[in-house]
Amino acid sequence: MLLLENVEGLGWLIARTVAVTVGVWCLRWIINPSWGRKYRLPPGFMGIPFVGDTFAFLTDQAVGLHTYKLAKYGPIFKSWLYGEPHIFVGGQQAVTKLLNAEHELVEVEWDHATRKLMGPFAVAVVTGADHVALRKLVLPSFSISAIASYVPGMVAIAESCCKSWAEEGDVSAYVAAKAYTFEIALKLILGFDASLITPVMTKRCSLAFAKWEGGLFKLPINLPGFAYHKALGGKREIFRIIQQNLDLHRSRAKAGTSPNPSDVRTFGEMLMEVKDRDGKPMSDAQLQDLFLNLMFAGHDTSAATLLMLFRDLALHPEVMQKLRAEQAQVREDHGSAITDAALRDMKYADAVIKEALRRTPIVKHLIRRAIKSFEVDGYLVPKGWKVLLMVWNVLETDARWVNETGPLAPDNFCPERWLAEGGQKVGGWIPFGSGPSMCLGYRLALAEMKVLLAVLARGYEWTLHDPEEKIDTVVLPKPAKGLFTKFRKRSCMKDADILSDPT
Repeated sequence: MLLLENVEGLGWLIARTVAVTVGVWCLRWIINPSWGRKYRLPPGFMGIPFVGDTFAFLTDQAVGLHTYKLAKYGPIFKSWLYGEPHIFVGGQQAVTKLLNAEHELVEVEWDHATRKLMGPFAVAVVTGADHVALRKLVLPSFSISAIASYVPGMVAIAESCCKSWAEEGDVSAYVAAKAYTFEIALKLILGFDASLITPVMTKRCSLAFAKWEGGLFKLPINLPGFAYHKALGGKREIFRIIQQNLDLHRSRAKAGTSPNPSDVRTFGEMLMEVKDRDGKPMSDAQLQDLFLNLMFAGHDTSAATLLMLFRDLALHPEVMQKLRAEQAQVREDHGSAITDAALRDMKYADAVIKEALRRTPIVKHLIRRAIKSFEVDGYLVPKGWKVLLMVWNVLETDARWVNETGPLAPDNFCPERWLAEGGQKVGGWIPFGSGPSMCLGYRLALAEMKVLLAVLARGYEWTLHDPEEKIDTVVLPKPAKGLFTKFRKRSCMKDADILSDPT
């Protein structure tokens, strides 16, 4: 009996030992999958399991936290985020390598809630061969010639907006920037039928879009009162409006009548005519997702940069003066019309926009999923782990001026850096990403921003009500009080004071 008890006790001891050993091994693998491999995981304290840096992202503290971690651990470290282990990468070479290794080492992967809001057919969501095929289908809609055809329409919208802002006087730069880009999105990008673009419909679409946007990167709680629930409702409303536009286009095409008073074909019209390799047109579900994706990419992201330009140009009148001088020269060389050729000669305006995007990138982080285990900067990135690319850090630590002092110091708003020798070299300016998933509409975004700058520089001026107003940057820049300005038409007398040399 005693021997039997001893055997049973020994059996329990062995079972417990095996269980503990397996448990420890599994736990160690979860914490450090590089155990027993050639490369090890990057350094970094993972924090609370499944939580890690999540709350920092939800409260606009991520950049501050990661600045601290970059100083402590170097340009690559690990942590939890939104319930999954992440490798955080902030070095220019490593970030560029991974952006260019799309489909080979990593793939775009949004969380389930964001995918649901974006839609399964959005360019920003599809991956692999489907992503490559979709980009080929829509790329002609973003060609240089296609964008050039929209310049007259952009100019008309910019002039109309500036005139109304001057009449209004006290204008929220946040509302103004969104109004300008939203009108471009509806008329030129999506190609909404002219009969649909009424004040009532525009307000309806704008409110629905604001609800949709308000749910991005928020807690995915689909219950009344929560931002995510409102966002899903906003998406359904946007889709009803888009479908109404698609039906109108098709009925007009069938009747042989033009859907718009202009002969210029819009991006939306081009996409409706796109056919895959089997000769099939896109389904309504695909078009709805693509139109929503284009509305976000062609409207909100550009508005965010224009918001920062309204602020920075008011705080730096010497920069605005140089923009005015450039416009005087452009008018002398090209005449009074703002044409595509005139836009190409606006080098200083280019530099101003690039500087705004350098200091406040549209997208601070890009997230990818490792589709295989690989090494970066001497560390292991395990298959299945998320990889967060810190675009903001690449822009901030650009080797061309990270050690500069004086006007070219990284913290300064200095468009001249892009006209100097260093600005002509390859560096870390990647606000639109890079590689196979680089933003399709970056040329369009630059064009609509440059058009508005040209119109503003030629005849308008503004001052800020509160130059110190806080701007939240959790998703896209959003001022606490709207960044109100005193907006007015510039007098002819002041135009005589314009500098002659914009550089």
